[in-house]
Amino acid sequence: MMGWTPIAVYAFDVNGTLVDDTVIFLTTINMMRRRYGLASMPHEELRRRFGQPWTKIFTDGGVVRTDEEFYESYNEIYTSFAPAECAPGALDTLLRLRELGFRLAIVTAQKYWVSERSLRRFLQMNLFLETHFGIGDKASVLRGISDSLGPLAYVGDQVGDALHAKKAGATSVAYTGGIHSEDMLRAVEPDYVIHAFPALVSLPVEAYRSPSA
Repeated sequence: MMGWTPIAVYAFDVNGTLVDDTVIFLTTINMMRRRYGLASMPHEELRRRFGQPWTKIFTDGGVVRTDEEFYESYNEIYTSFAPAECAPGALDTLLRLRELGFRLAIVTAQKYWVSERSLRRFLQMNLFLETHFGIGDKASVLRGISDSLGPLAYVGDQVGDALHAKKAGATSVAYTGGIHSEDMLRAVEPDYVIHAFPALVSLPVEAYRSPSA
């Protein structure tokens, strides 16, 4: 039976969450589409249609590539842009959460060497007890973090992030500052929806769901 207990850990997605790179990300996807002979999409349409697995945005158009080839193309184009800035308020919020005693972690599908350029300041400050890059099955990793560090909430900007959190038995916190719109995020019924990072500090942590309950 699912119970409720104070949260101990905040885990974060990177793209569109810790890093304010949505425009770069969408531009990269459209450049990949053109590379594969597909038409670009307006960013709003691309945001509506983008989901997991992320390669569907190409394979639905008939593009046949291995996942490795898709990632190689993505990494090449994404890293051709200047590193993105951290999300507004993210650093101050993480520091405050640490002061309040929360443990912090990263769980992202993006490779370390791609993410590190934008996360360098976070990483140099040793804010995170665990960092997991290049992750396909986020739910499994989230369960592992919860088992080792305590009850967990996962913060992400995509529908898939909320679903991974639910699958892991963790609390899902949907952040509206990234890829997916608030309406898309609310449709999968996350536990919380936030519009800005500082809101994390004032969430009712005593009501977080316990993955181990």
